[in-house]
Amino acid sequence: MTQVVLSFEVGMKLLGCTYLADALLILLSQGKPYPRMEELYQILTKRHNTTESCVESAMRKVIKRIFQQNSESLQEMLRLSHIEGTKHLANADFLFMLAAGVQIKYKL
Repeated sequence: MTQVVLSFEVGMKLLGCTYLADALLILLSQGKPYPRMEELYQILTKRHNTTESCVESAMRKVIKRIFQQNSESLQEMLRLSHIEGTKHLANADFLFMLAAGVQIKYKL
């Protein structure tokens, strides 16, 4: 999952990248239906010994950075989701789209 996050060209220095990779792993390991974001935040909060607001904020910042970088990986994911031209997505929308894109791309 780290490689997927790295493909967005934001590096892994940002705390939100760690949360994003971990959230993606959780989503893909649980299969559909995906857990609600509140449940996902709670899992991440326990795993990383932090607060839900910290997780939410860090993920929001890294998703914003991903859209600013506008990498080929992001463009590919947006094409797969048929939402090209989108300038930003909410955390839940981005994560669920990313999980679906990984499933399609890697045939999981």
